[in-house]
Amino acid sequence: MEKAFFENSSGNLRSPRKKAPAMSRYPRQDLLDILDFIAKDNRAAARKVLAKIRAACRMLAKRPQVGHLRTDLAPEPLRFWLN
Repeated sequence: MEKAFFENSSGNLRSPRKKAPAMSRYPRQDLLDILDFIAKDNRAAARKVLAKIRAACRMLAKRPQVGHLRTDLAPEPLRFWLN
């Protein structure tokens, strides 16, 4: 699948009404690569993955302290939540 599929604003995957938080260049490219990989087999699944990631990003932008700390997994303050 072409990367333009994920970047256009004509209604395929990007809704002009719902704007996701800004993503820096490298994570954005990683996300596009992942979505391209999924879309090779199933475009609908790629759309669902993108929608869930965007929803999670919006939720984290509103509530960055959501979830519980897992100090047993890493020295950094990692938080986990079920969605």
